[in-house]
Amino acid sequence: MEGSGSFTVQARQEVQVFTISGYFAGETGSSLQKKVEELFKSGSKAFVLDFQGCKVINSQGIGAVMDLSLKILDDYRGKIAIVNVDSTKIAVFQLVGVFPLVPLSANMEEAIKAVKI
Repeated sequence: MEGSGSFTVQARQEVQVFTISGYFAGETGSSLQKKVEELFKSGSKAFVLDFQGCKVINSQGIGAVMDLSLKILDDYRGKIAIVNVDSTKIAVFQLVGVFPLVPLSANMEEAIKAVKI
């Protein structure tokens, strides 16, 4: 199942929205981190992770979300929000400390509003 996850990125109101699909594991997480770094270098500082299409996230994927969140907040001095997460993922993200570090938004409009700079 490794490698069957993917993401797309779309700019919405100057916010980079990553829509994650399938199985989110280490490989997808690494690709996501590289894309965020590339976007940051071109001036982006506001990011949303949309997990609506994410069926499963493994421990490497969870670690990637935590690393990415810390990098955006601490290194880039940017903003990040998460949206469309099911109750299982919410519990795991709370357990590892992603929430409340990163806000969980009720919908995409709220997520974009939370990170607009």
